[in-house]
Amino acid sequence: QLNGQDVTDTGADFRPGEAVSGLDVVLTSRLTLVTGTVTGSNNEPVTDYTVVIFSDDPALWTVPQTRHVTGVRPDQEGRFHVRNLPAGSYYAVAVDYIEQGSWGDPDTLSRLKATASTFSLRDGENKTLDLKITP
Repeated sequence: QLNGQDVTDTGADFRPGEAVSGLDVVLTSRLTLVTGTVTGSNNEPVTDYTVVIFSDDPALWTVPQTRHVTGVRPDQEGRFHVRNLPAGSYYAVAVDYIEQGSWGDPDTLSRLKATASTFSLRDGENKTLDLKITP
């Protein structure tokens, strides 16, 4: 925090030799974990998909290096795992195909939220989601 404002996602500019005051570094061991599985229209497990999780606040979609938007592929058992999302409210959607990195595009996220599930996450919370694939 810089002067009481969270600058984790926005950053702060400092000049060489400048004295800095009002900066507090806050560390936590209360990390989040979101895991889950995806099923198809026949309720059978799906193992080839991408899960996109993104904040319900569109202002956080375009922050450089945002921690509030991510896309993940499943592990060998078909489960997905997302670690260290900040606390907040999110959308989650499973798609059979999405171009790598396109989940950083606000237009793509706007389209995805129409079929996404919603969930909230508190500091240190582990959450399990069961999603349906969206064609």
